[in-house]
Amino acid sequence: MKLSASALGHVLCRGLEAAFEAELAERLFGDHLGTLAHANANARATVVAGEVKSLAAQISSTTAAIFSAVARIEEASRSTGALVDRVHALLVSLAASSSSSLAAVERHECKTARIQSITRDVADNATSTSAIVMRFADASSILAASADDTQALGNQVRRRATELDSRIATFVGELRRRSTSGLVTRPSEVG
Repeated sequence: MKLSASALGHVLCRGLEAAFEAELAERLFGDHLGTLAHANANARATVVAGEVKSLAAQISSTTAAIFSAVARIEEASRSTGALVDRVHALLVSLAASSSSSLAAVERHECKTARIQSITRDVADNATSTSAIVMRFADASSILAASADDTQALGNQVRRRATELDSRIATFVGELRRRSTSGLVTRPSEVG
């Protein structure tokens, strides 16, 4: 059987009231029975009535205090329940947010790993390209040196050709001069 805090408080208060009234009556009447026998019947009734009235006021005050305490406990219970509901909702929201954040972190880690892989590939390609460029530069230097050597050889050949041309011109001129002066013998005349 399930009772609300208010109903439980009410039952508790009624039970306490009944027990308190029974004990109070026992004490009150037990202490006063001897005196009542000796006193005047009217005086006895007035004293008992005053005592009962005083005790009833005290019981009423105590009962009101108990009801007030039970009401405060009931309110605190409702507030605690509402707080528990809010904390539960907050924890559910936090769990969802944590899951979302974890998924975002995992996506970020995956993308970061891909970027690192691509960066390594770019660095490897840059190293390879740099090596190829260095080989081209070396080959260009060798070609430039060969071109310089070829140019020097060409200049040398040109100088020798010019010298040879000059000698041939001198030789041909000498032959012409001799042929006009009759000093040249022709192979058909020799013989």
